[in-house]
Amino acid sequence: MISDFYFKFADKEATADHLGLLGFYRNMVGELVHDNRRISVSEVGIISVPSGEVVISDGEEIPVMERIDGWHVNIRSLDDELSKNMASLPNQEFPETPTQVWA
Repeated sequence: MISDFYFKFADKEATADHLGLLGFYRNMVGELVHDNRRISVSEVGIISVPSGEVVISDGEEIPVMERIDGWHVNIRSLDDELSKNMASLPNQEFPETPTQVWA
């Protein structure tokens, strides 16, 4: 069964701390990975959204962006046992409306 998770951690370091409990780690180039080939990881990182304000530059309106708190990671799992464990991670916040989702 496909299980999608949209995690929001306090920061990048907290990501490895929490997901490290389930076998995720950072490889030599700093990517968040898992050895299980039934797992896909999309480390979104920082997300910015329009604040509602605009600035004028060269006669064009440009939206002012504001950062959403946290470090965001999306995981798609085809491993039922790992999915069950991810769903029960302690101190975890799941965004109500993810800005980036799996297609």
